[in-house]
Amino acid sequence: MKNIKSQGNGEQPAISRRHFIQASSALIALPFVSSPATAQARAVTATENRPAEKVVQTCSTFDCGGKCDIRAHVSDGIVTRISTRPDNALDAQMPVMRACVRGRAYRKFVYHPDRLKYPMKRVGKRGEGKFERISWDEATTLIADNLKSITEKYGPASRYVHVGTAVSGGTFSGDKMARRLLNLTGGYLESYHSVSMGNTVAATPYTYGIAASGSSLDTLLDTKLVILWGHNPTETIFGHTNYFLQKMKQNGTRFIVVDPRYSDTVSSLADQWIPLLPTTDNALMDAMMYVIISENLHDRAFYCALRYRF
Repeated sequence: MKNIKSQGNGEQPAISRRHFIQASSALIALPFVSSPATAQARAVTATENRPAEKVVQTCSTFDCGGKCDIRAHVSDGIVTRISTRPDNALDAQMPVMRACVRGRAYRKFVYHPDRLKYPMKRVGKRGEGKFERISWDEATTLIADNLKSITEKYGPASRYVHVGTAVSGGTFSGDKMARRLLNLTGGYLESYHSVSMGNTVAATPYTYGIAASGSSLDTLLDTKLVILWGHNPTETIFGHTNYFLQKMKQNGTRFIVVDPRYSDTVSSLADQWIPLLPTTDNALMDAMMYVIISENLHDRAFYCALRYRF
């Protein structure tokens, strides 16, 4: 293409189409390119406009008695995220007590769309899922009237308190408050221990000879053999237990896991996996007891000291 000359009075440099396009592109791009100073100013403004964050230290009681350390990050009255303990500054001799995934998901529990925020009264048949919203005054009146009527007709034993859900072990868990209320009005029917510890209370006397036994977790490192029977601590247990189980494994402790499933505990700890058929636990236990006693493999003096006779 031929060069285009300016129509002004003086001579101007010729501008080609290519130069014109390049210059125009540069001019168009200028508004979208920020200098470092401009970018920094925008960042400062964004920080100033952001609501101040407050970290509230609490613990997780979400269907768990572990009460692991969690911290709620709150901005403008809203929990934005959940974190956990970053270090073990409180005790350098112990592993960091970090919360598990369930504890760190507490925010979703708080803001879940299905969470009840006000009383609901069933208006259809059971199972139909038909409810209507009522006031707190109406709800407390209904509860009080029915509670009084049932107690007068059937007695205090007709009132039963089950384990409260979602806040297990919490200071303000619903079952504790209900027990206190019913104790003040004549008593109630109690359950035996809890859904997670009842088996421990039943088995401990037959294992140690007393109702309760305990020691510091670091003594586990002296154990030569561990049998985990229907126990899946890698997936289910809280606290420092898994830390010490892994240390035991490194020290040469032998693990036998009895479980129909190939669990995470089997894959991470088991030297021997016994995948017995469901409901055959008692048969395997009886067989083991028979061999131990008939072949005199047990410490008879130890059992006699615990006042066991067989």
